[in-house]
Amino acid sequence: MEGGKYLEVTGPAAVRLVRGSAVLMGKTLEENDVIVVPQWRTYAFKAIKDSELDVSITSTTKVEIKDKNVMDEWVKGLSKIVGAKRVVILGPTDSGKSSATATLVNMNLNEGYEVSVVDSDVGQSNLCFPTMVCKAKVKGYVFTLSDLEAEEQRFTGTITPAVEKSRIISSVSSLSKGRVIVDTDGWVDGFEAGCYKHELLRAVSPEVVVYMGKAPWWAKGPWELVELPPSTGKERSRNDRRSIRKNKYRKALEGCKTKDIDLTKVNALMSVIFNNPWGDEVLKEGVKELIGVKPLLVVPWGNKVVAVIKRGLKYKKVPNVEVLEEGEERGLLVGLGDGSGNERLGVVVKIDHLKKVMKVKTCMEEEPLYVIFGRVKLEEDYSDKVVKKPF
Repeated sequence: MEGGKYLEVTGPAAVRLVRGSAVLMGKTLEENDVIVVPQWRTYAFKAIKDSELDVSITSTTKVEIKDKNVMDEWVKGLSKIVGAKRVVILGPTDSGKSSATATLVNMNLNEGYEVSVVDSDVGQSNLCFPTMVCKAKVKGYVFTLSDLEAEEQRFTGTITPAVEKSRIISSVSSLSKGRVIVDTDGWVDGFEAGCYKHELLRAVSPEVVVYMGKAPWWAKGPWELVELPPSTGKERSRNDRRSIRKNKYRKALEGCKTKDIDLTKVNALMSVIFNNPWGDEVLKEGVKELIGVKPLLVVPWGNKVVAVIKRGLKYKKVPNVEVLEEGEERGLLVGLGDGSGNERLGVVVKIDHLKKVMKVKTCMEEEPLYVIFGRVKLEEDYSDKVVKKPF
């Protein structure tokens, strides 16, 4: 490959520099270096001089040699902000935010700066599991945030930012200490998304904001704003994204053990049923008249009542009563607080509401100090869905 040209490789693939000199995301490669290109990712290798690269491919690998790549403009723009204390990288889905994050990380390492990464993309995190916001201290050059190991993590309970905006913002803010680069989700279209992202920026108070594309109104503020051209890599489909999340859930939970959690001793957060006083027998009878079934328990909730009933009973649907059948909680994701500020992922197997005992599958060995109820449920095959019912 001629010097100055780019080799674009869309994975899965493995690339070895046989001879010459090449650079990838700010890192100069040495001869015989092997770089694994993950599925759904596109890496752009730039030949500094005439070079030979060996590419091991699969049936879905895509390889192209190009004269230009957006990486030239990325390096030019990012070189001006190396060493900045707090940088937030924003942009639409699949615009290159994570690759720009990795490039800026490597450019900081080139100059001797220590840096950490915060991944706030709760639906498509490269650093941690879905529903989580995570932080990792960088210990070496990276090409994908999946190469990093999360050291701090916060459970948000959602894979959709619009569902738990304030919790995501507080989680990102609490982790954005020291020299950090914050990678974000791709929800940027519409007024609600703009307000959310602007509040996130205000909470983090960055020195620099990087936007992949033309920056919208909400990206402006008392910080330096850098605009970079978006990536031209392959856009992932919804099915691709679901598949990625399924694999991450499986990695987080497969082989984990089930433990009993006594909710009379462990605080249950973000739970309607266990965070509010239960109604008395009079309210139970009143709900029975409405739905035709006497509930096991009732919980006043705003202008509604949540009623838990035995599974399989026929009941009437009425506007002001939210009915939960025993067993509906199975598959609900929860966060388990370990006392150090970190939160681990778990999935509900069963809840005995009257005894206030919850069975949870988790790889967390110690006893949790608190449990956070999420808004996402998993099926047996680890596919997920957002739930609206008040657990």
